[in-house]
Amino acid sequence: MMSPERAAELTASRNSLTASIQALKDAPPQDDGTKKAKRAIKDWQFDLSGFERMVAQIDGMLAAKTPREPPAPEVVPWVQMGTTIAAIPKGRRAELRVSVNEWRGLRTVDLRLWFMPKDGGAWGPSRKGVAIDAAKVDALLEALTLAKKHLQ
Repeated sequence: MMSPERAAELTASRNSLTASIQALKDAPPQDDGTKKAKRAIKDWQFDLSGFERMVAQIDGMLAAKTPREPPAPEVVPWVQMGTTIAAIPKGRRAELRVSVNEWRGLRTVDLRLWFMPKDGGAWGPSRKGVAIDAAKVDALLEALTLAKKHLQ
């Protein structure tokens, strides 16, 4: 919430700007057709619109009852929504999980590294992994078969 001191400062600034706007409006530059006069008119219009924008901004700040705070990030628990097909150990605190999930209406096969935190607790997914469209599983199997042949 805005402090009363800050509200008073903003109100004083607004009053000063309003007086400047009125002074500008009371004494517009004269257009005698010269380039200098046309430039003076453009500068006058620019200053006037700038002061009016500042007043509008101050009015918005004074009207706001509380400052805007960004929304709190949504905390999503580590819950695997799909079905785990296999878990391949990768050390004492990590494993590669193969699961079938549904994401935005698409069935996917998810290959993801899961880990157990150092302090214990529940297993959680890492960012290391990939979700593959179920329609491309055959292509993945072919690629893995070729990789296996290269290892032999």
